[in-house]
Amino acid sequence: DGHDTQYDLRVKSFYNALLKIKKKLPQKPSILDVGSAGGAFIEAAKMHGFDNVEGIEPSKKLYEKSISRNHKIFNGDLKEFIKINGTKKFDLVCYWDVIEHLAYPKKELEISKKILNKNGLLLINFPDIGTFQAKLFGKNFWWIISVHLVHFTKGTMKSLLEKVGFDTVHMSRYWQYLELGYLIEMAIRLNFIGARFLNKLTPKFLKKLPLPYYASQTTVLGKLK
Repeated sequence: DGHDTQYDLRVKSFYNALLKIKKKLPQKPSILDVGSAGGAFIEAAKMHGFDNVEGIEPSKKLYEKSISRNHKIFNGDLKEFIKINGTKKFDLVCYWDVIEHLAYPKKELEISKKILNKNGLLLINFPDIGTFQAKLFGKNFWWIISVHLVHFTKGTMKSLLEKVGFDTVHMSRYWQYLELGYLIEMAIRLNFIGARFLNKLTPKFLKKLPLPYYASQTTVLGKLK
């Protein structure tokens, strides 16, 4: 899976993102990561000393990748997870690049609220269509794709959290690391002008270069009222 080829750099990105919010978390939080893919966030959380962390992943292939890395993970969705682990509660529930794929995000967050402890936290990372990049690219903005069913700005995300019963306690830009070659491949898939030419021009050793970049993603932390 192309997504999983960047596992180590995704771990690094998540580790840095957690650094920004660590002071707002309990010392040893119990964490549930919804849509874990190959388990990069779980790995980053463990690196911070958070041992009580598990995930949910609907893709069998990515679930198996995560299991092979010794992560605690459930193959299915949140509803199925609750059906089996109904009484289990968490201090933090995370949605990294997941919320935009859901047809009913409000319903999903209301479900996740049921499994949060008192003063529980909700972390959401989402493509932000209110940024200068989004305004610049308009309808050609790279996050406007068929698999993204709902789009948010900082304001509409804050409003959604408010409706579900959360106060927004943190908001920041999400910077991540990915290899230059992988980013060029993404640009080709998104039909960026000059991407194919750039691919031919870039030597193989440069394609392996990890690149920090900001692509209009926002991380928000909500606290249960």
